[in-house]
Amino acid sequence: MFIMKKIAIVLLSLSVLNVPKIFAQNDADVLRLSQLNPSTTARSAALAGATGALGGDFSCASNNPAGLAMYRNSEFTFSPSVYAGSSSTNYLGTANSDSRIGFGFGNIGFVAKNNYTVKGKPATKGWTGVAFAFGINKLANFSNNVTYTGFNKASSIGDYYAQSLSGKGITPQNALSTDPMGAGLAYDAYLLDANYPDTTNYTAINRGGNVNQTYSSITHGAVNEMTFSLAGSWDNRLFVGGTVGIPIVNYYNQITYGETLNPNDTMSQHYGFNSFNSTQSITTSGAGINLKLGALFLVNDYLRLGLAVHTPTYYSLSDKSTLTMTTVRTDSSYGGTYSSVTDNTINYNIITPWRFIGSGALVFKKFGFITVDYELMDYTSSHIQFSNGSASDINYATAINQTISNNYNSFSSNIRIGGELKYDIFALRVGYAYYSSPFNNKAPYDAAPFTDYNQTRQIISFGAGIREHDYFFDMSVQRTIYKSTDSPYVFDGGSVASPLATITTNKTMVMATIGFKF
Repeated sequence: MFIMKKIAIVLLSLSVLNVPKIFAQNDADVLRLSQLNPSTTARSAALAGATGALGGDFSCASNNPAGLAMYRNSEFTFSPSVYAGSSSTNYLGTANSDSRIGFGFGNIGFVAKNNYTVKGKPATKGWTGVAFAFGINKLANFSNNVTYTGFNKASSIGDYYAQSLSGKGITPQNALSTDPMGAGLAYDAYLLDANYPDTTNYTAINRGGNVNQTYSSITHGAVNEMTFSLAGSWDNRLFVGGTVGIPIVNYYNQITYGETLNPNDTMSQHYGFNSFNSTQSITTSGAGINLKLGALFLVNDYLRLGLAVHTPTYYSLSDKSTLTMTTVRTDSSYGGTYSSVTDNTINYNIITPWRFIGSGALVFKKFGFITVDYELMDYTSSHIQFSNGSASDINYATAINQTISNNYNSFSSNIRIGGELKYDIFALRVGYAYYSSPFNNKAPYDAAPFTDYNQTRQIISFGAGIREHDYFFDMSVQRTIYKSTDSPYVFDGGSVASPLATITTNKTMVMATIGFKF
């Protein structure tokens, strides 16, 4: 597979599985759809998503649907947003940065509330009301740009491709059909030469490093969940609800990678290498289905407790990928420019982890509240499967799922904390969230200096709002910070280390929610 963009510790674990690299899928696809951010309205975003015990906000449909029963009126909401992301990298001692700005929305939703009456007065015993809600909540935003460059004096991507083909009985005649999205295409683009008379071993013309390397990744897309929710209240004290969620996936990633000759390297000139460039684009589309169940109990006028269970989401997805490689050679036998293109379409399924959310809130009606969500996930319960059920598909899916089982966390906890201070119709809000690493301590490279880049995420947020009798307006600013590692290629053992880039990503989202009550 060409430039498998992953966190380095998982890349390394996949590389030792020795499975054919003809797929565009890996455990990073499962992880991408398992890490979500439930901040879908400006109010919930300002609270870092901690709304499980509050209720009365459309974000409850994708968090704790029981909170929808706490609506007193019917309501329509819409939440436009502006996103700005930046990344800073360090690769082989060279620092780089990149950024991206985009527009979107957090949610659009409608809640219909029916308050029961007894003899013309609001019911206070038994079932006191029911709410139906329909809308769309954004659960994940994939927009991001990453760039890193550096001078590599130890290895090249050609060394990686040569290792991928060599010693496996692959002849030049079947190299492309064996690995059309990786080393086979590199051979077809004249980056590799077969070692005659043993044509099952290969050598890269840019072997041994001393090359300038450039990597760029442009990503955009999102997971937007259609929600159909029903919630009810009992004695105005116990609230229960459920949501059928249909998340829709739209993901696009374009990776460009290049190597150029160091002008002072006469050895590489002797091999005939001048430059190598490749561009890979992947488009993922599809949808899934899940069920969310929740309960919320008012212990007294001040304390609220909530509990929600989210089933795994079953996704049906399709990937369309195109990969182009171009090599410029200067040797007398094969001097010239050589290009090769391949594309691939694969249908597959992803099943994400269960989620269990416990919530608590201290509410002071005239002054505000403090609220906490605590979420548990088992990443090892997620897995991937391919649609046609061929032997190679089954073996590859088994390898990916074994990587998840070995290296992912079976007990991952996330915490979200929020607070609000009220004065008359005005409110100020702050929030903080910490999402623990999806990886366990058994993963390779889980040692210094890589322990600082284990994919933990932190969210800092704040906002304000105005609430009148028949409308409200909220604003929020949310900043997400996390560190990770990446590698343009990963060797399967050997004395040469795989090159690593350290990446610090900052994502800032500004959101407004406009709501009307009726």
